[in-house]
Amino acid sequence: MNDKLVKKEGCPYCKGVREVGAPDCGCGGSLAKPPDQRTIDEMWGTLKKGPDSNMTVNQLVIYANKVAREKGWWEPGKESSFGEVVALMHSELSEALEEFRGRKPTMYEKDGKPEGLAVELADCVIRIADYCGQYGINLGAVIEWKMAYNEGREYRHGGKKI
Repeated sequence: MNDKLVKKEGCPYCKGVREVGAPDCGCGGSLAKPPDQRTIDEMWGTLKKGPDSNMTVNQLVIYANKVAREKGWWEPGKESSFGEVVALMHSELSEALEEFRGRKPTMYEKDGKPEGLAVELADCVIRIADYCGQYGINLGAVIEWKMAYNEGREYRHGGKKI
């Protein structure tokens, strides 16, 4: 039996706790260095904006985080916990389910505001991208890495029905 205590310290990427010497607490923050605001602002200036922009994943991360910062969602000392952020992501998926259950159009406008199943899914992606931008997670690289892993998995791996 191992009676040694594991030493812990704060994660440099989020509010979590990591083992001393671990790259991060599991938040994924170590996958990319924390964002440099000047670089984000410079990159933002080069993005094509609008519905035909075809942004890359990492451009979306930069865009989502920049808008969230400008709207006050990441004020120093007022950051949401990881649980709160995930709950907000989940709430967007719940709203998508309600749009689906209500048999509403996939996309529509109500009083000038975009609504519908596709819009709620987009809201969830935007929240995920914003979090990744705030904590320097290279979401594009992580998605490519996970997709490459998934390609090598067995058909309907895991034995689950859904």
